[in-house]
Amino acid sequence: MRISTFVISEFVRDLIRKKVIDDKIDVESNEYNQIVITSQLMNLFWKGINSESCVVLSERTPICTTAYTLSIKSSSFLKSLNIEFIKNLFNTPGIKILLFYFPPIIPYVQDDIRKEKGRLLVDKKIRKILKDFNIPFIEVKTTDIKERVNLIISHIKENQVQ
Repeated sequence: MRISTFVISEFVRDLIRKKVIDDKIDVESNEYNQIVITSQLMNLFWKGINSESCVVLSERTPICTTAYTLSIKSSSFLKSLNIEFIKNLFNTPGIKILLFYFPPIIPYVQDDIRKEKGRLLVDKKIRKILKDFNIPFIEVKTTDIKERVNLIISHIKENQVQ
């Protein structure tokens, strides 16, 4: 099985290093940064989906970028761009999406990018998006890494398309 992976936090840090966006992201982001992040995320997702891979793994989704977009002062264009991205992705024929939701139960480590104050706000918006769009998800409540990995692997195996 071929697997495509991309790590959203890494591409965002790369955009900051290259000075494409400034370091104000998370809930302190501005609209320009969110447009760049959303555009790059769209590009990565469609590239992965259109590749020959059987599985595309990502630690972030359009649901996350939409939650961040809804948490900042942003235009109706940016909000609708993110919402359309979710609709298109989750309604693409032939694509099966397994969405794993990790509630914020692990102690938070604030760094130079992420701020603690946005954590619960963004999580609340993620839960609202999941509900509003009726998106099925698998909630991962354990904090044990081995249990998390086993749960994810078992769901991937159960849902493999032959």
